[in-house]
Amino acid sequence: MKDIKQQSALATPQSEAMSVESALDDLTTRLTRLYLAAARDVATAILRNGRGVTVGLEEIFIERESPDSWQSASRLVERNVLDSQFPPQWGREYAVLSDEIADEALKIAGAISTMEGARLPFFAPMSHDVLVPRRTTQFPSYEEDPADWTRTNLLLPALYAHLEILPSLRAASEHHADVFAQEVLTFTKSSEMTYRTVAPLAGIQLGAQTEIALSNGVKLRRLTPNEERNLAEEQIKDPYSVSSLPLCALEVDQVTGRLETNPDIRPTVETWLNAIQLQGHRIAGKRATSHLTPEWSGFGTMYFPLNLRRSTQKWSTVTETDAVEIARIAGESQKYDLTQKKTATHALALHRYHLGMAKESDVESLLDFVISLEAILLPRDSQVGHSDLSYRFKVHGAHYLASTTDERHEIYKRMGNLYTLRSVLVHGGKYPDAATISTAQSDAEGFARKALNRALRQGFPQAQTFIDLVLGEHSPAAPGDASA
Repeated sequence: MKDIKQQSALATPQSEAMSVESALDDLTTRLTRLYLAAARDVATAILRNGRGVTVGLEEIFIERESPDSWQSASRLVERNVLDSQFPPQWGREYAVLSDEIADEALKIAGAISTMEGARLPFFAPMSHDVLVPRRTTQFPSYEEDPADWTRTNLLLPALYAHLEILPSLRAASEHHADVFAQEVLTFTKSSEMTYRTVAPLAGIQLGAQTEIALSNGVKLRRLTPNEERNLAEEQIKDPYSVSSLPLCALEVDQVTGRLETNPDIRPTVETWLNAIQLQGHRIAGKRATSHLTPEWSGFGTMYFPLNLRRSTQKWSTVTETDAVEIARIAGESQKYDLTQKKTATHALALHRYHLGMAKESDVESLLDFVISLEAILLPRDSQVGHSDLSYRFKVHGAHYLASTTDERHEIYKRMGNLYTLRSVLVHGGKYPDAATISTAQSDAEGFARKALNRALRQGFPQAQTFIDLVLGEHSPAAPGDASA
């Protein structure tokens, strides 16, 4: 009897595992059947109300002769009537499940809420009904009704999203059903929420590659045809907006806990954009989008403007080598925070460089680049205070930026021209011509970029750094030296 009990106890974990696996398989099967039944059900409801399951429309597509030269053409395509770009009265308003299928969805939602490893609820502040009649009563919380909450915020939004991406409701297949089921179960068991930010960028291309990883959760990638088309349509509708059509995008994923609110991703995005610029790429862009992934798990798409120029005439290719440097620069830059007194001056140098890269005016960007240089080359020095700023700016710049003695003399002269021009622009005097300003702006950007890259590699210079650069570092005293 004792041996039988021991065998039974040893078998229990295996039996439990088999039971969990069996329950998961059963739930997967129910989800795939729900998907296929819902596709048929919704298609029937739409057709019954005299609408079609697809809509024909003219859609533009983009043809590029080169990264900065493109043209659009149009073609007739058929799109799923559930596509959110179409007015509800074209068919979407009739996309309601039958009572039988809606009840089955509620039962499956109940099973999801109690499945082994479920991490529910998650942050869902804006519940709404989809694929079922809109209720007039208040939505229950997860604690009040787990099955209803899960159906409303997880199962039906996922179901609609997976039906919407079909070319037609008639195209629903076992493969589509399995993809739907696996995404629902994977999301249910995840302990995290992922917010994806996409910043479309002009000025860079990736060569033959479609994407390049920069860091964990951060990459540069080619825009999808849909993304490119949507951006082109915006430009076509606003012909007075001068901007370059993006070819690539910076994509940043930020992970939070299940119940945390959406994070402020803007400082992180700005850090990566700054790093791309410090690697010498002249990027341009208008705005970024941010949403939860998968998108159905969130409450829509958020937009925020990018602090970049709207257009660029200079395009460059980001290589794998560039990607390594961009990641290093971004990592070093994250140490500096404008809100922290200890790093504020150094953060100011980074910030003003980024502002200068965003300005359309050569004068304004020139001033930003000079301020960035001042923050690096004129550290606080109690011995000299604010005296001889122009002289120190030239001497420190010449020693910090030059690689050879001959180059040092040339940079000393150009740094002097920059500081003089900066004083004229700020304090008044004979206004320089456009060519002089353009040349100075280019010099200031190149010097600021070089200085920032050195500072990020070696640490920002202190007053003693420049004393050592100008006089030469002390050599160790020889043994028995009388001056030691």
